[in-house]
Amino acid sequence: MKKTVNKIKAASLIFAMSITLLTGCGKEEKKKKEFSKPDIPTTESEIEIATANDATTEVGTEEEAIVNDSDTLVVSLNGVITNIDPFYRGFSTYDKDASSMVNVSLLETDRDNQYIYLGKTGETRSYDGKDYTYYGIADMTVSQNDDGTYDYNYDLRDDIYFSDGEKLTADDAIFSIYVILDPSYDGIYDYFKGFRIKGLEEYLNDESVTSIEGIKKTGDFSFCITTTSKYECFSFEIAPLHYYGDLSKYDYDNNKFGFDKGDISKIREKESVPLGAGPYEVTENKNGIFYFKANEHYYKGVPKCKKLIMISERDGFYLNKVYDGVTDITKVSYSLEEKGSLEAANSNGEITGDKATTFLEDNMGYGYISICANRIKVGDDSSSAESKYLRKAFMTLFSVYRDESVDAFYGDTAHIINYPIPDSSWAAPQKGDSGYETAYSKDIDNNVLYDENTPLDERVAAAKQASLGFFEAAGYVVEDGKIISAPEGASMEYEIWIFAGGKGYHCLYNALLNAQSDLAQIGISLVIVDVDETGEDLWTSIDEEKVDMWCGGWSTLSSPNMRSGYYSGINPDDPDQEIIKNRMRIADADLDSLIIESEKSNDRDYLKSVYKKSYDIVFDWGVELPAYQRMNALVISTERVNVDSLPDTSPYYEWYRDIQNVEKK
Repeated sequence: MKKTVNKIKAASLIFAMSITLLTGCGKEEKKKKEFSKPDIPTTESEIEIATANDATTEVGTEEEAIVNDSDTLVVSLNGVITNIDPFYRGFSTYDKDASSMVNVSLLETDRDNQYIYLGKTGETRSYDGKDYTYYGIADMTVSQNDDGTYDYNYDLRDDIYFSDGEKLTADDAIFSIYVILDPSYDGIYDYFKGFRIKGLEEYLNDESVTSIEGIKKTGDFSFCITTTSKYECFSFEIAPLHYYGDLSKYDYDNNKFGFDKGDISKIREKESVPLGAGPYEVTENKNGIFYFKANEHYYKGVPKCKKLIMISERDGFYLNKVYDGVTDITKVSYSLEEKGSLEAANSNGEITGDKATTFLEDNMGYGYISICANRIKVGDDSSSAESKYLRKAFMTLFSVYRDESVDAFYGDTAHIINYPIPDSSWAAPQKGDSGYETAYSKDIDNNVLYDENTPLDERVAAAKQASLGFFEAAGYVVEDGKIISAPEGASMEYEIWIFAGGKGYHCLYNALLNAQSDLAQIGISLVIVDVDETGEDLWTSIDEEKVDMWCGGWSTLSSPNMRSGYYSGINPDDPDQEIIKNRMRIADADLDSLIIESEKSNDRDYLKSVYKKSYDIVFDWGVELPAYQRMNALVISTERVNVDSLPDTSPYYEWYRDIQNVEKK
């Protein structure tokens, strides 16, 4: 397994460097807020850990039992698992990680996140100068028909078994597809309804249509999906018909697919007890801790660790648990604090040593600042030029302070991004590309405010002046460089919400403080709400349109999923059609058209141009400021885990992709 090691010899040096970066210098120093470290647990007594098959373990010996159990792998997830059902699992990385323990996808992906089309026979791909052979549960071929349609033929292995011993067949795949494409389905694969599968539109819009013409079972272990447009492929997690569906309601030849069309309520009843063909099966979910046992039928081989425990808790600090021998593997956001902690724990003063082995990788996601267009607007029209100017007034100030705020928190373990996709993605615009810009670095007349060589004080001065210009163009009354009144529908005070540990512990917190100070000088009040301190549910409040602005993060794939972030469903021919409410409440017909266009092609050069046009529309709305891409640290107990048993990873190929080979010492 490849590893990257950053060497700073002493934890005390890291701490000293952190304080220097955080306090700043010169005339900006008075604006800085020194980050407070969160309380770090030093004992494990608060965690209830028991072996999956030993519910009678005495409380006082639970941890000791785990520490001495070479058959149990303990994994800490630095976030909450909400749902690992194959149809309704959550969108978070933590749900995806846990779901992968239980379920299998139709197609696997390689270390570049490209699909494997010959999973049955195996397919060899090169990554970083080394060849790897990948296997999956199916082969896929695509061909074009004389009528211009495309056939996607899938040939399943005939030796795949669910964890209860039942064989996985084409009927399970057909059942799963029909659940996903049911008119009442609203889970993670809902975007499949936007694909041009032959007959799908009629099936969704006509109650009398009982089957989808473009989905055909071609054998006991094969099926075909026919489309009127070309796509890369189709992949989804295959669920067992006999467990989630009703066998008495499955008769492929008579258009019966395991449930009544429009009613998948029985399928949803199994959400809390998922069953699949993955390497493990769930035995218990207790207080945020998931217990698994090995799937004795797993097609890649029975996992060497017969039991698995996943501890699920948002913002848990798990490094101490690795050092103390309670947790075997964890992944954390890598910052100066984590670096210092790892170097202090290992006797050699490095991030890999006798206590912990560390592998660094780019986080496939990014941090951002967003604005709700329905809350920050002028008058009643969130799409008006004045409303866009108002939002850009805030984004211009937030943008100019990103660099120093993120650098103070992460140092060289994160970097600024200017487009809403990780820089490591093939779809990300890069410096030097035509049209590449620093986000929100122009004034109302489209003049460039600064570049990367402009001194900070000059950048700040230019951004403040530009922000005031945007406010004035939005309709705010300005006298002597200060705002004295707001236009109808707008305000003199807005809030921005942020998860900051109740102590301002967030890499964008200083950027908000600086912008808050500048806004106050021109007459606008920005209230910073630390959600951890208030106990509010940020995402629920956002969905209910209770939040003006917020700091958050996306977990993304190598290809953008524009539909989930920005699609609104606007149809110019049907002005009364209900708008789909994405979180930023952007509603733009041109953007919707580009999103639909992007889903019709797999030509990457063409798609990059479509995505770039889409990003420009998002920026014109002033609803999203991409802020930073950080690194993750995969931390493994050197004392408890055979590190050589883990696979070579990448941002797209997680350590658990070959979890069947992972072994304890």
